[in-house]
This record gives sequence, C-alpha cells and structure tokens, in this order.
Amino acid sequence: MTNCATLEALNETIPPHLTPFEQRNFRPNIVISGVPSLKEEEFAFVRFSKKIVCENVRLCTRCAIPTIDPDKGVKEAERATLLTQFRSPKTYLEGLRYGKSSLFGINLGPSSSGEIKVGSSIDVTFKED
Repeated sequence: MTNCATLEALNETIPPHLTPFEQRNFRPNIVISGVPSLKEEEFAFVRFSKKIVCENVRLCTRCAIPTIDPDKGVKEAERATLLTQFRSPKTYLEGLRYGKSSLFGINLGPSSSGEIKVGSSIDVTFKED
C-alpha cells in the first residue's frame, strides 16, 4: 500500500531535470489518500469497507524498478539516491530488518478475505509506541 501524500513529499525532493515518481513506479495494489506523508508506516491494522482486515506486516523495501521511467524504459540512477535519501532505515532495529534498502509504502497481510474497490473506506488502528 502506498500513500498519495508520501509520493507528493518524495517528489518535492526531485530536481527539475529528473522525471517525478508516479504511483505506477512502485506497483502498489492499494493507494490511499487523505493521510499525512509517511503516516501509513504507523498503521497496525487497516480495515477496508468495514469488512476486510489487513495487518501492516512490514515496510516495503524497494529494488531498482522505481528508478526506471516507465514510458521510456530508461533508468535514472540519480532517482535511486533520492529515494534512499527520502526514506531508508532510521533506527538500529530498522537497519537490522531492512539493511540499507530504500523504503516506500507498507506490505499488508490479509486477516480476512473480500473485495476492495476504488473508493472503499478505511479504518485504521495505529501501532503502540
């Protein structure tokens, strides 16, 4: 799952000579809006349409695919550096879990099944600090 506000915040760091990132660079199954940038990382559980429950199982590590312009098929190596500068492991424990990977979005694990549609409402439970 990715967040529109997080993508906007990432693109604010992009120099004008580079192609901005798009959601399709990250190939998300679910995109949310109306949530502050990086707030999705604090989700413990997400419930869609009051039925389908998913757990935030981990932050999503990123390979080189988001650095490729999907229209031109050209890799912009500088985008990899920007992605890492924007969000990489911040704490010792994150470093142990994710290494030096770039991070963007979260991986959800379903606890129940059903269909999620565009415009589905979400309810969120946050992780305890």
